[in-house]
Amino acid sequence: MFHSIDKIFVLGLLKNKKSIEEKFNNLFVSKDDKMKIVYHYTEGVKNRTNNDGSYDANLKQILGHNTTDAISKDIFMNHIKIIEKGYFGKHKNIMVLEDDAIWDNKKALPIVTKMNNFILTNPSSFD
Repeated sequence: MFHSIDKIFVLGLLKNKKSIEEKFNNLFVSKDDKMKIVYHYTEGVKNRTNNDGSYDANLKQILGHNTTDAISKDIFMNHIKIIEKGYFGKHKNIMVLEDDAIWDNKKALPIVTKMNNFILTNPSSFD
């Protein structure tokens, strides 16, 4: 289904490894797409699931991802590590998914088809 993508990186917490791999093995139905999956696991930020008081943020800012805290920095750094893996692996097109990504394959097919066509006809026009 993801013909224009070389590798599909899935970012998740190491403690959830088993459930993440089960989930994504069920989300990706084609053997070709399953072979593209690379899991990137992280320990995450230990004991830092709340506002630690080091920044002032309201609910709207938190939900809009408009704040910077230890967790958001960790997520950012993991995305950078994944991009580096894609670059140094000489993969031209990668897709990065977080472990909470979900979709319905039947509903996703028309969108993925458009995405594949766009990437193949506009190889330098996206990031």
